[in-house]
Amino acid sequence: MATALREVTPPALSDDAPLAPLLDAVEREIDLLSRSQRPLELRFGATSIPRDVYVQSLRHFVELGRAARDTADFLAAVGRDYRFYRASIGDSTLVTSYYEPIIRGSRTPTEHYSRPLYRRPPDLRAPYYTREEIDSKNKLAGRGLELCWVDPIDAFVLQTEGSGTVRFDDGSTLALDYAGTNGRPHERLSRFLKDVIPAKAMSMQSIEAYLRGLPIERMQSVLDRNPHYVFFQERAGSGPATSLGVAPTDGRTIATDARYFPKGALAYLVTTRPVFDDASAQAPSAWAPLARFVLDQDTGSGIKGARVDLFWGSGEDAARFAGVMKQKGQVYYLVPR
Repeated sequence: MATALREVTPPALSDDAPLAPLLDAVEREIDLLSRSQRPLELRFGATSIPRDVYVQSLRHFVELGRAARDTADFLAAVGRDYRFYRASIGDSTLVTSYYEPIIRGSRTPTEHYSRPLYRRPPDLRAPYYTREEIDSKNKLAGRGLELCWVDPIDAFVLQTEGSGTVRFDDGSTLALDYAGTNGRPHERLSRFLKDVIPAKAMSMQSIEAYLRGLPIERMQSVLDRNPHYVFFQERAGSGPATSLGVAPTDGRTIATDARYFPKGALAYLVTTRPVFDDASAQAPSAWAPLARFVLDQDTGSGIKGARVDLFWGSGEDAARFAGVMKQKGQVYYLVPR
């Protein structure tokens, strides 16, 4: 797969989200990169920027934002002081979205909460047991690795998203973060459901609705088609952690393929977003422009090649938006002049 980040004429800049959380997020990124043991440079195609130089450029971005009279003044200054490198992988960039689920569960198995979520096994080596071996053949049962029990489909969703919060009937919660995988490839279920769900209707919501209408054995056989399995750990901080080690910012964090895109970099994303008629609608009635600055802070086993995954937030409403995102778009990385 050909890949490049090439300098282009800056796009017409706008930003459809509040700027204050962005500037706060960039300041956290500055702190992280300043203390990081990651590579000493960020690569933008053929261009390499020393990490300390890039950190200074992020500080300058924040200074522009704090000092600007208004958004238009800020955008003009950014267009003046930064070069823009557009991602070019294949023919187009797919923009999807992810979120942090909040699901129900139990500290002991029940008829409804029958699927355990496991902590990282001490003997984990890649490739490890497949999803079928873990979930259907119970290869890890009885080893004291269970963190809690949840609905089988909710367990699959939580593993797809990589982190989440389990809420128990007594009101207590258990926040979980990614702790490793079995080293098996991630297979998207949409590949196996093309004959039962039309392409235009394919979304996480439609997949879940279809699975919940199946007998339990048939449902599990579909889930087992994805051999990839995620292990969890109890969250140590106050929010989910990205692969970079910092908490994601709603609508501002993106996950990309680390083989092609520079982790820790500031970018500008252009795509479209769903518009719902009301809070109960599961299918969008229209699509509106989305253009905003984002931070490349995350990755994932299912994020390969020409794909950008935008973190939408947490909970049911974020799930509704994230579940239907599969739009074409462009991502530009900011490089100091």
